Amino acid sequence: MTNGDKAAILAEIVALMDRPEPDPDEVTVGEVAERANITKASARSRLDSAVGRGELTSRIVYVDNRKTRAYRRIS
Repeated sequence: MTNGDKAAILAEIVALMDRPEPDPDEVTVGEVAERANITKASARSRLDSAVGRGELTSRIVYVDNRKTRAYRRIS
């Protein structure tokens, strides 16, 4: 197996791993915290409360290879 073969196999395997990125209409905890000038913990708490009230949805996404939540308004 050549290095090129191995690289191709690794690329295929990585592509099979579901690592979604945020969609353009979603925001992350970090983005909200920075914009609102609050801690990430506070932003997460407020966003999760909005999810609980049915105002937002959330899902796991990856930003810079780090797992986080993305939030979207319910239309």
